[in-house]
Amino acid sequence: MPCFEGDNASSQEGSPLFNRIPGEIRNRIFELAVTISIDKQESFPRHGFYYRPGFRYPNRKLDTALLSTCRRVYQETHFLPAQSYVRVKWHGRGPPARVQENIQQDSPVRRRTLRTRPRHSTVQQDTSYHPNLRSLHLFTQQCWLEGWRSSAEKISQQALGLHNLKITLRHSDWWWWERSEPLKLDAKQCDTASPIVHSTASDEFYDNSWGHHFYFFNGLKKFELELETVELKRSGLDEIVFRAKDWQFPLGDGKLLVLNPTKTKRRGWTGVKLPSGRHVPNDPVKAKVRLERDGVDFRVEDGEPEILGDDCSTYYVVTLTYEANRDSCST
Repeated sequence: MPCFEGDNASSQEGSPLFNRIPGEIRNRIFELAVTISIDKQESFPRHGFYYRPGFRYPNRKLDTALLSTCRRVYQETHFLPAQSYVRVKWHGRGPPARVQENIQQDSPVRRRTLRTRPRHSTVQQDTSYHPNLRSLHLFTQQCWLEGWRSSAEKISQQALGLHNLKITLRHSDWWWWERSEPLKLDAKQCDTASPIVHSTASDEFYDNSWGHHFYFFNGLKKFELELETVELKRSGLDEIVFRAKDWQFPLGDGKLLVLNPTKTKRRGWTGVKLPSGRHVPNDPVKAKVRLERDGVDFRVEDGEPEILGDDCSTYYVVTLTYEANRDSCST
């Protein structure tokens, strides 16, 4: 494959792509061309802890053939794969290791160059983070999150270009979910597994709280916290969400991650009951009706058919988006 780096690129004035299509539209075409595609020939087991909207299939591809067409295209698009790629890691109850390798296999930030690795090669699973990684999605159990100090430090030291971080707590990730214990989560406290008094807006982050460990990060622009539970425990999750609006996570560069309430999303979905844990009897259809009545969005973003039946549970998901501001006065 020829090298496309350098400034000696043809202007391609004879190509309609460059002489007729406006740059904004051309950029959008390029973005779509390197969007991750999903192979739907094989699906995750529906009873798996990791099966959920957006994660129903193990095989994902990020095709970078566009970058090989000519120097002009390469110069305009070489940064797009790294920007659009989201690395996904599970810390507990994730897919088998071989499946996680498939999900990561087309990471553009893990290629040395476009010239030395086939487009759809499989890489070995590792725990390192590339300096150019822009977006990271962590599925974590609550016990991992509340002890993630060393992991946060490692990510911040390796993924120097990280701009977007998403952390998901699924129904099966909460402390004592198997016994259907009440939900407890506080970013300012050191141990939310024990009965504690909730922190207030004026309270500082304890030094060993999971929220305090954001100070390792410099340059982080957005943090999404996705919280999921079953419909019957919605009130407990809503209480956490209410208190979370006052969390302002301190970053190492002096900025604060502050909630943007306009981007809060409340969604619902139905899935097969998990293979373990206590299942409180609940009609999934009636549960869905109750959530929809309160404005919870059940639109299926990944185009998959809805699963409803006696062996199903109805899940309630809230996503909070925190964005970096200069300081607390900017809110």
